[in-house]
Amino acid sequence: MSGKRTKRVFPAVAQIFYSLYQNLTGFPSTVPTYLTAQAPPSTYPPRLICSVCGYWGHYKCRRCALPFCDLNCESVHAETRCERRVL
Repeated sequence: MSGKRTKRVFPAVAQIFYSLYQNLTGFPSTVPTYLTAQAPPSTYPPRLICSVCGYWGHYKCRRCALPFCDLNCESVHAETRCERRVL
C-alpha cells in the first residue's frame, strides 16, 4: 500500500431511500413487509400511568378519572391537577 487514501463516493441519501422503497414495494400484496406489517389488537387492557409521577397508576380520581399511584400522588393531584372533566 502506498498510504494514499482513495475518496469514497456515496450515492445521495435520497437515492438510497428510493431504492429501498422500491425493493419493499416490489413484493405481492400477500407478503407482509416493514411498511404493511400489522399486529392484532392487544388482549390486555391499556396501562394506566400516574398523572403525577409517571409510575403505574393503580387508582383513579373520583372527580376526573385520571390515574394516580399512591396517596402522596393523590394529594398532589387533588391540589394542583384535578379538574372535573366534562364528557
